[in-house]
Formats: sequence, C-alpha cells, structure tokens
Amino acid sequence: MNSCWKPVLFLVLSMIILVTVVQAGIVDSQGRLSIASKLNADGDIQYENANYAAACDLYNQSLSINSDNSTVWNNYGLSLFKLYQYKDALIAFNKSTTINPDDASAWYYMGMLLDYFDRSHEALDAYNWKGSAYGVPFHLDDSGSAYRYPQMAT
Repeated sequence: MNSCWKPVLFLVLSMIILVTVVQAGIVDSQGRLSIASKLNADGDIQYENANYAAACDLYNQSLSINSDNSTVWNNYGLSLFKLYQYKDALIAFNKSTTINPDDASAWYYMGMLLDYFDRSHEALDAYNWKGSAYGVPFHLDDSGSAYRYPQMAT
C-alpha cells in the first residue's frame, strides 16, 4: 500500500469506529456532539489539503451524528462542489440555508449552482437573499445569467 494513503486510511477507520460507537448508543448526547465536531474538524483539515473525497466522507459521518449543523452542511457542499458533484452540492447548500437562513456563503454557492443549471431566476433569488453580504446586488444579464451589478463610481 502506498504510504501516503496510510494516514487517510487510519483516519477513516478511526472515524468509522467512532460513528459505530455513537450509533450503538454507548456515548451520551454531549459526547455525540463532540465526536461530530471532531469529524468536522478532521474534514476541514482534509479540505484544506485538497483531499475533497476524504473531507466529504468525514463531513457525511459528522452529519450522520448531528444533521442540524449548517456549517457542516456548507462544508460538505463545498467539498462536493470541488468534486464536481453539483446536484449533491446544491442539496447540501439548500440544507445549510434551511437550518441557517443567514448563511451568506451557502446562499452564494447555491446561487452559482442554480445559475449553472439554468435556473437563473432562482439563482437571482438565492444571490439576493443575502447578496448584501457581498457588497453589491445581483441581476440577470441579457443572456439570462445572474451576475453582480458593477460598482458605481462615486
């Protein structure tokens, strides 16, 4: 086995054991949240190292313990996005915004994906829901794609 896969394999196997322990009910609810948080943090490390598939696995395991964490749904969506799994990423961003309607990042990426799927009016709604977080509103151009208004000279 290639030595670069050993740490990833160890990490994945460790997380599988943790998830199994949690699902068996051996850990209390506070312990479950702690494990979910650890899985998310490990997913973040994998994402930062461009190991998007490993990050997806870890975020998915975290969500199997605590599916009410909008940050993990957003992180999961970003990893899926990096893996070109756009439909699944859209679902993840939608879940993130359902849990936390103020998550501007999830709205932004959801808008990008809706625009990619030629759902421009829905994209525009997603962009403008929290578009002010990006400084300028979005509109539809002549081709029907959503994009930001240019900065106006003052």
